[in-house]
Order: sequence, then structure tokens, then C-alpha cells
Amino acid sequence: RSRPAPPGAAGGHGGSSTAPGGSGGAVVVRAGTGGVKVLFSTGFDPALIAKYTAQIEKLNGSVTQDSTDFTHFLTAFPLNRSKSMLCALATGRPVVGETWLKASNGARTFVPWEDHLVRHAKFESKHQFDLPSTLEAARNSPLLAGVRVHVVTPQGARTHPAASAGAMLEVLLPLAGAVMASAADLRGAAAEALEGDGWLVLATQDSSEAEVKRLVARGVPVHGHEMVLAGIVQHKLDRKSSHKIKSR
Repeated sequence: RSRPAPPGAAGGHGGSSTAPGGSGGAVVVRAGTGGVKVLFSTGFDPALIAKYTAQIEKLNGSVTQDSTDFTHFLTAFPLNRSKSMLCALATGRPVVGETWLKASNGARTFVPWEDHLVRHAKFESKHQFDLPSTLEAARNSPLLAGVRVHVVTPQGARTHPAASAGAMLEVLLPLAGAVMASAADLRGAAAEALEGDGWLVLATQDSSEAEVKRLVARGVPVHGHEMVLAGIVQHKLDRKSSHKIKSR
């Protein structure tokens, strides 16, 4: 597949084909020492996934459907802001195209990913970010490191429904370093703490409107969850953005 010219600097920034969190030189990841574990985009059809799985396993790698435990996200143009894409951006794990697997097959070992990032100029422009820069920043410093985050649940529920935005956030945000907090944790927190950078309270379209109103009346800063999704993409959290909820 052809790739559009990258916006900004060409090519990847920093890192190597190491497991998440790695840094420095063009190190080749070899399965068995942490190993390559590939997460496929849901955009690939089953026949192609079967073909690519066989190729990855021949190179002593493995595949996974777990968006919290992978080393490379294999996808194709055009990019979209899927759960898997967000998980890759939150952790700094490389978003590679099919050229990476083709090159690895040719080399008979997994090659460094830097020259195989999937770039989509229109997508990056729309979301105001540069893919290599976000990945590097996430590897160096998780966006929400140590921040306690509470996502307001639906009315009368203690958990978020499967496939909801809240359920997705419960998976995604810890990958960005967040410490998920319960409603009880939130009730016990001091007002001064809730107003600081150590806390983040989010509401989705499924969150209880009554609870959001109660929190806002209490003076708790509540933000729409789009704020944190945009923050993960850009690796920049704007607490003063238009996503702050004043009333509902």
C-alpha cells in the first residue's frame, strides 16, 4: 500500500523495534526474549489475518487480541481512532503497516519499525498531532502517570456496560498511566485535591446526569471524555478545554 507523505518530520522518532518502553539504537526484537506480540487491526479480513499470523509465527512471534498486551499494532491506511489505535498511542507502541511484516519476512527476522509507521496526513491533521512524536512522548512519559481518574457510571450502575465508552476508558486509561478511582474514592477526596492535577473526573454519554450535576454543584471539575481521548492522541492534556462540563 502506498503511504502519504508524513506531516512534519519524515520517518520515525527515537525508539527501536524493542518491547514497549525500550529506547535507543536499531535493536531487532526477537521472540523468546520478551518477544514480538502483534495486535491486528479489525479492518483486516479473516483470510489475511490467518496469512499474517502464519508469517509472524514462522518468525517466532505471536499474535494477540488483547489491546493491553502487545508490542506492535499492525494496521493499514487509512487510520482511524479505534480502541486499538488509542491503546497504541497511549503506550507508544508502534503503529506499523504491512510493509513491516513484508520486510521482516524478507529478513527472516523482525526488523526495526521506524521506517514502517502508517502515516495518514489527513487523519493527523484532523486530530492535530504527529504520530512519531506522540509515540515517542508516550514511551518516555505516560500522559496520565499517577493521575487518579474516575469515570462516572450510568444511573444506578456500579460498572460500565460492555462496549460502552466508559468500559473502553477503563481499559485505555491505565495504559496511559492512570490509577482508576471508584465512586467511594471520589467521595472521600478533598475538594482541593479534586481541583488539582492529581485527579480527573470524566463523563461519557452514558454517565448518570444526576451524578454529574451533583459533582458539578459540589465544585468538582468534570470533563467530557473526549478531552482525554484528544489528550492521548496529542499527548497533551488540556484541562481548560471546551470539554469541561459546567452544567448538564
